[in-house]
Amino acid sequence: MRVRAFAVVMVLMFAATSAFAGGFWVGAGADVFLFGDSDVIDAGGFSSTFIGFTPKVGYQINDMWGVNAGYKYFLANEGDGGAEWTQTAIHIAGNFAPFKDGGIKPLYFIAGLDMVTYEFEQEINFGFGTTTVSADDSETGILFGAGYDWMMGDKFSINPEVTYVTGDAGGINIEVGCRYRF
Repeated sequence: MRVRAFAVVMVLMFAATSAFAGGFWVGAGADVFLFGDSDVIDAGGFSSTFIGFTPKVGYQINDMWGVNAGYKYFLANEGDGGAEWTQTAIHIAGNFAPFKDGGIKPLYFIAGLDMVTYEFEQEINFGFGTTTVSADDSETGILFGAGYDWMMGDKFSINPEVTYVTGDAGGINIEVGCRYRF
């Protein structure tokens, strides 16, 4: 919980300081996360696919370099016996677009950190009463991938991205998002 609160404060501070600069943007995306460690998921009867939503903020430093931060919220994943798995993540990343003079200028690469928090909860009936068993954990992994900045006007773009997160809570994230530039 402390990691999540710290990361939210960092994202808000990043947004507040970037709001006064010329390359500031805000965005959102719809995510499909394919969990990498299927043994953990299969043991509880959970789906290895999570569906989520990501609000983001960023700053484009120049044509080649940018930074961004986002908060991924995934819908609850139902498992066997009423068990529920929820997962959130905060990422801080840099963007690099090396093809600024080429025909594929909108292609960019992403690298950064992804801090994942997951929680497990299940109600168990012992015959004389019901109790709730819960557990939570956090993991930090390295995030890397690629995206495409498809401009739909001067200030608005559509951004499909595919990223991979390393670590025990890692996997592949496929996102289709949009950005508005100020």
